[in-house]
Amino acid sequence: MLMAGVAGGIEHENWAVIMICVSSLLGILAILIRQDVIFTAVIVWALWGIYSKQSISTDEASQIVTTFAKYGTTMLMIDILLTVIGRRTYFNMLKNKQQLA
Repeated sequence: MLMAGVAGGIEHENWAVIMICVSSLLGILAILIRQDVIFTAVIVWALWGIYSKQSISTDEASQIVTTFAKYGTTMLMIDILLTVIGRRTYFNMLKNKQQLA
């Protein structure tokens, strides 16, 4: 097995970007399939940690990781907000229908 960054292996930064994309995809799937806001919030928390830790460094590789973590966090936060707002709107609509009946 090749180590990351050694003779044909994947560079550390590329591996981090791949894992950020995979975790973001898992968060989106958790929202779409199960409407699991808490699971997705944990992923947002982890991506925010990566963003805050990597934003201190000024080298180009860290900035790439920072950019992907920032976009993943933003995308998942928007997804969480839309799910919560949509769920609240749906329940309010049901409540109004029951009051009218």
